[in-house]
Amino acid sequence: MGNVLLTNYCNRRCKYCFAQEKIAFEDAAGADKSKRFLSLDDLEKVIRFFKRSATNQVGLLGGEPTLHPDFPVIIDRFLAEGFRIKLFSNGLMPGAALEYLGRLDSEQMLTIINVNHPDDALPGERDQVAATLDALKRKVALGFNIYRPDFDGEFLIDLVERYDLDRHIRLGLTQPILGGQNTHILREHYPEVGQRIARLAELTGPRGIFLGLDCGFTVCMFKPEDIGPMIYNGVTFKLTCNPIVDIGVDLSVWSCFPLSRWETTHLDQFETRQEIVRYYENKLQAFRGVGATADCLECRHKLGGNCLGGCIAQTIASFTPALGPSAA
Repeated sequence: MGNVLLTNYCNRRCKYCFAQEKIAFEDAAGADKSKRFLSLDDLEKVIRFFKRSATNQVGLLGGEPTLHPDFPVIIDRFLAEGFRIKLFSNGLMPGAALEYLGRLDSEQMLTIINVNHPDDALPGERDQVAATLDALKRKVALGFNIYRPDFDGEFLIDLVERYDLDRHIRLGLTQPILGGQNTHILREHYPEVGQRIARLAELTGPRGIFLGLDCGFTVCMFKPEDIGPMIYNGVTFKLTCNPIVDIGVDLSVWSCFPLSRWETTHLDQFETRQEIVRYYENKLQAFRGVGATADCLECRHKLGGNCLGGCIAQTIASFTPALGPSAA
């Protein structure tokens, strides 16, 4: 699966946002609004690109993708071409987009609403996100990016059960943007985060709610005695770090958001997504064998290929401290 930005325009400003290097916030002075949205002509280029790549799944994101003025047209085009869609939204979407999503079949499209802890949201935002969840229900799965080591994820359970949402929750771990200024979880806080995830799994598992850990997590952030119960409670791990391939509104291409300032190319240089993946794999090969800490060099999980050693952006930043942003 590859990701396409429908817009680089966002109506929420999160300190940890790993996409902020590619985002224009709504109050940005002097922003050229004509360059905020993927054009319909470029949409057709993207569709042809994915068809050549023989992929049937696409991720649509932003910014906030539902802010695109032709949002329904874009979704209809992907669906007409047989794509299965994952839409990544913050839930602060226009009424017309919400109404449109409510009419779609959940087999065609899953909307992942990335939420922040209620204490970190403005009252108006909480109400609007709640209305979105209530309207879409099982058509929505929650996403939560862990941006504080002392995070409390129990509110996610409440949202799933209160609004009868899809019973899968995506957990992301905030990572540094190379050369950027986003806050993120420091490596020394990983064990605390791991323990909190393990405790959360003890609550979600018996309720039939499943936690999926996105890329960037490491084996060593979890206690060995916690891993078995976590798997039993339905936690799935992703301990690798591979090129995702994000396509911007101007058809620029990068490996993933944390590396978006490190190496950017253009869609016109490639025939298929597989070519882009190989391009970035070759660029990143020197860092893949290292890991983000000295301990990774002798770690049996790293040597055995079961854990990459965390986000490659962390690894590159460890070699070049000047590229590392502020941290949580």
